[in-house]
Amino acid sequence: MRFRLSVVLFAMLGGVWLLWVSREPPKPRTAIRETSQTQAGSVPRSFRDALLEEARTLAPDVAERIRQEVKAGGRDPQRRALLMAWLWHQGGPGSVLQRAEHLVWLIAHEPASEFLDWPPAWFSPGELGPVRMEEILAAWRSAVREHPDDPRPAWLAAKWFERHEERYFVEFLKASLEADPGFGPAVGALAEWCVRQLALQSPAASEARKLLETSLNPEIQIQAAQRFHQLAEEAEDSHPQRNVWRQEARRCYARARRIEPNLREEDVFSRAGRGANASLAGAPYASPEVQVMLNRGRRQMIRLPVEAFPDLPQAVAAALKRMGCAIPQAFESPMRRRAHNVIRGRFFRAERDSWAVLCSVRDTVRLLVFRDESDENPETLQGGLESACMQTTGADSAGFSWAITVADEALIRRYNSALKGPPLPPLEHEGIESHFLGKASVILYWHNGRWLRLQGAD
Repeated sequence: MRFRLSVVLFAMLGGVWLLWVSREPPKPRTAIRETSQTQAGSVPRSFRDALLEEARTLAPDVAERIRQEVKAGGRDPQRRALLMAWLWHQGGPGSVLQRAEHLVWLIAHEPASEFLDWPPAWFSPGELGPVRMEEILAAWRSAVREHPDDPRPAWLAAKWFERHEERYFVEFLKASLEADPGFGPAVGALAEWCVRQLALQSPAASEARKLLETSLNPEIQIQAAQRFHQLAEEAEDSHPQRNVWRQEARRCYARARRIEPNLREEDVFSRAGRGANASLAGAPYASPEVQVMLNRGRRQMIRLPVEAFPDLPQAVAAALKRMGCAIPQAFESPMRRRAHNVIRGRFFRAERDSWAVLCSVRDTVRLLVFRDESDENPETLQGGLESACMQTTGADSAGFSWAITVADEALIRRYNSALKGPPLPPLEHEGIESHFLGKASVILYWHNGRWLRLQGAD
C-alpha cells in the first residue's frame, strides 16, 4: 500500500517535472530576441514559436534554397533552425535523418542555442538508430569539454537525453554543475532525480543515496530537503511513510547547514522559503557572458595546500588535511602578501591564540575557527559555494573575493563610530573581519558563548 502511494505521488510529481524541464533554456549570446509583432493584449510568442509557425507555411522552393545555403557552408543558426522546423512539419524517415544532421551541427557550433531545446530537435525513443545516437552523444560530450565554464551546453544535453537514456541525463546534469555548481536548473533537476529514485526504490536508488550523502553542494541538499518535505506533507494517509520523508528532509537540511551554518529552517521548510528557492532554482542567467567569466575565474583561482602555511599548529594542520582543505587566495590580499586567508589571533580569550582559516573543498568554501593549537574540530562560522564568492576584476577576468583578517579593538571601534553601528559589547579580545573585497565586511566577535556580527566596512 505504501509503495503504491509512493508511485501515485511520484506520478503526479513526474507530470510537473516534465513541464518544468520543458521550459525554455537560458538565452545564449547568439539567441534571437523574441518577436515584437504581437497583437495588443495577446500573449507574446517566443521566437521559436514564431519560427515554427513560419516553417509550417514555408514554400518548398524556399526550403530548398535554404538547404543549398546550408550545404554550401552557411553558418546562420536561424536559417538552419527554420529548415529543421520545416523538415519537422514534413515528417517522414528522410526528415528524421536530416534533422539529426542539423542537430549535430548545432551542438558543435552553437551548443547553448535555444534551438537545441524545441520540437524539431527532439526525437522519439528508438527513432534514431544506435549509430546516430552515438554520434549525438559524442557531439554533446565534445561540446561540454570545449565549454568547461558554461553550464548551459551540458544542461541542454541533459534535457535532450532525458527522453532517451537516464544515465546520460544524470551524466550531463553533473557536468553542468561542474561548470557552475550553483546553476539553478541543474541543481533542481539533480535533486529531483535523487528524491525520485529513493521514493520509487528504483535500481538507481543506491546511486542517488550516495550522491546525496556525499555531496557538499548546499543548494542540492536544500532542494532535496524541500522535495522530501513536500512528500511528507502529501503523505496524509501513511504516517510511517510521512516520518520517513521527514527524516530524509532533515538529513538533507543538516548536510546543507554543515556548509551554510546560518541557514534557518524557515529558509528551507516554510512555504515562503520553498517558493523563493524554487524561483531561484529555475532562474536563468541575467548575463550569460559575465557568469561564464565568473566560472572561468573560479576554475583558475589559486588554492594553496596546507603545507604552504608552516606556522600552523600541528593539530590544526592535520585537521585541515583530514577535511581535504585547500586555502583559497583572493584576487587582492588585504594583508598585502601572497599567502593569506589563514590568520592567528585571540578570538575567544585575550590570553590564548586561536586560528581562523578559509577552507576550500569540492566547490565550497567555509570560514573555520580553531579555539587553540590543539583544536581538531573547528567551528564553521560562514560558508557556501565558491561560485557565490566571485566577482569580475576586469573586462575579461574574475577573481575570488573572500578574505579574512584580524580585527583589533581600535578597528572595531573605528568602524562602529564611523558607520554608526549598534552599541558594542565589552571588547575583551580580537574579532575576525570577513571581507567581500571592494564591497563590504563584517566583524565576527565571540561574546557570551555565541558569535556576534558587528559593524564592518561599508
